[in-house]
Amino acid sequence: MFGFRKIKVMPEDSEMMRYSYENLRFASGKVFLYGVFAAPLDLSGLDVLNTSREHVDVADKDSKQFERRLHAALRELNSTVTGKPTTYIHANSGIPLVGSNEFGIMDRGSSMVELRPLSGCNVGCTFCSVDDDRRLRDFVVEKEYLVAELARLLPLKKCQQLEVIVNPQGEAGYYAPLVELVADIAKLSEVVCVTLYTTGVGITPARMDALMAAGLGKISFSLHALEKDARVASPIYDPQNTMALARRAAKSIKVVLAPVMVQGVNEDAVQQVCRFGRQIGAMVLVQNFVSHKLGKKPAPQRSWEDFFALLASWKQQGILDDPVLEPLPIAASLPKPLRKGDIVDAEIMVAGRLPHEWIAVAKGRSISVMHAKAGPARIRIIRDKDNFYYGEVA
Repeated sequence: MFGFRKIKVMPEDSEMMRYSYENLRFASGKVFLYGVFAAPLDLSGLDVLNTSREHVDVADKDSKQFERRLHAALRELNSTVTGKPTTYIHANSGIPLVGSNEFGIMDRGSSMVELRPLSGCNVGCTFCSVDDDRRLRDFVVEKEYLVAELARLLPLKKCQQLEVIVNPQGEAGYYAPLVELVADIAKLSEVVCVTLYTTGVGITPARMDALMAAGLGKISFSLHALEKDARVASPIYDPQNTMALARRAAKSIKVVLAPVMVQGVNEDAVQQVCRFGRQIGAMVLVQNFVSHKLGKKPAPQRSWEDFFALLASWKQQGILDDPVLEPLPIAASLPKPLRKGDIVDAEIMVAGRLPHEWIAVAKGRSISVMHAKAGPARIRIIRDKDNFYYGEVA
């Protein structure tokens, strides 16, 4: 039922069943998925012969009951990073990976395809366009499901020079099979570059090396200052660690530093980031803080005219270099089975991240619907841009 690979190693004549899963661990009365997502696992009344982090041994007579309890527990996952309830999206979940802006596969009709293997972040950037504090739920996607769907969909792009960007609505470093994900993507014939967007949180030097060995071709670090600053992010965000990772990566792959500049908050700090980028040979792409409806708003948004004038002055002073951007190859868009105005029969499956939001499914796409309830429903599509679908109960 769930997207785990069960490994049974007991002899056939044994009266015990050993449950061991590649993606699960057991400890302290809980089951852990990918090390970060946990739920209580009730074993009371079961003839449990032995437990360890890697497996649970259950008498044959109680094996079916154990499986039912395990499946029930995995519907009640919580993130140990954010403390929020978490929905696990796997190959048997019935939830498509295209259609939602919160998880899965994003295609905007270019040669760049984004992947969102999980959501949730505790870095606490004060200008975050997502504002995780407003989100009530997290998602995590089974790695095998994500790769299989990507492999199925990429040929539809009709391009052999695709860049796949791992860019979650959260921190990619918290995705336990991140190295394996990069390795699997890099093997796809349509992919010429695997890129990772990260703050660096959750990535050690050894993991950075493993990512590069797995086929990572480019990494973009969200580096907004060179020192800890509560006006920028929470104390968990350590710019020194991010800088060390950037130095390490710049010796082997392309590195981008992408600071967000907030008016009256970190202009001087962003200048320092620019200088650091020049030192290590990284491209620096300074971003203007943009006020989003559902994002954080620590300061008024600087006008684009003022923003570009400031960058021009930095270039004149030798602080910032002009980025060298390569033209994008032409690629097709993924098919759009739904169009704005369509009314379709859908199944409303799981709660979304925002209050009153639900994820519905129709015609192989996920649809964000507000003020609904689980079960079958007629849905009117009210937005279909870039294969992101929003609907309302018709």
